[in-house]
Amino acid sequence: MITGNFQNYDYGPKINKQKYNTSSPPLYDLKNIKYPTALFFGKTDQLVSPEASILHMTRIKMGAIKKYLQFLQEGFPMRLKMIHILNGVYFMDKILALVQVFIKSEMMHLLKIHPPNLSQEKLFEIVPKKYLPKDYGGDLPSADELHNATVELFNKKEKFWEMEEKLRKIAYRE
Repeated sequence: MITGNFQNYDYGPKINKQKYNTSSPPLYDLKNIKYPTALFFGKTDQLVSPEASILHMTRIKMGAIKKYLQFLQEGFPMRLKMIHILNGVYFMDKILALVQVFIKSEMMHLLKIHPPNLSQEKLFEIVPKKYLPKDYGGDLPSADELHNATVELFNKKEKFWEMEEKLRKIAYRE
């Protein structure tokens, strides 16, 4: 069940009782997330950009999407509880139809698409204001600033990424 709250998945009272020891799923305490987490914003992603059109879908490289979704489902170092897509474009159903073949059914149930006209009040119910960038009325730096900081962090780890890539190539040869 999808309730709109930022909480563990709601399996229904009976299974919730088995999994969580309570009939309703617990709410997330975002203060306990100690792992760097990424927020992806539609303004930099042509798949969900307000400026995007159905014509943009003809430029989508399905191989790249397949690899990304495979990583998200099998290689992401945290268990996903919910995926919120903000500012979902009117043709989001067509995008999902294209990529659905790469998405496990369990993951499809985690997708929650919010329309562009979602009120800030409702957004803050889903994700507290202190965890959102100022582009969305939140307390964090802008999405561009957060993106640049993330890129800088990854660039500082360049030697690690090079070594990791070499190790992966060796592992796949065996």
